[in-house]
Amino acid sequence: MFSKAVIIILCLILTNFADAQSTIKIRKQTISQKKCKANVSIGGITDKGSIKKENLLKEKGIVIKWDESCLDSQKIEVKIRSFEISATINGNTSFLASNNESFTREQIQFLTKLKTGTVLHIEQITVRTPDGIRKREPMYLLID
Repeated sequence: MFSKAVIIILCLILTNFADAQSTIKIRKQTISQKKCKANVSIGGITDKGSIKKENLLKEKGIVIKWDESCLDSQKIEVKIRSFEISATINGNTSFLASNNESFTREQIQFLTKLKTGTVLHIEQITVRTPDGIRKREPMYLLID
């Protein structure tokens, strides 16, 4: 038979072992990876800003831009499915859609007509992620 002292020592060892395991679990939870965020971008702008018309016309469309802190292993497959641009020219507002990440021919012709001071709206942005389709926040570009 075990003496009371041996049983108490075994209980202390088991308790300390259980505490060590729970401490490890707590540490694993506190060192979680930061979420990696993908933004839609055009000419390096991800929300609102100004862009020179000639720089805008050099862009092929909108792209996914990852936070600089994202590791390659954190990036998931994100594909732009569609977006719409709109602006008001001479009192008329036009809405032109694209069914992928690239500007359509009609959108490019429309962009060439934009004048300095015009606000270009990029809206109805939809992206496909591994867990489904999501809408993104609109972007607003002031033409310089």
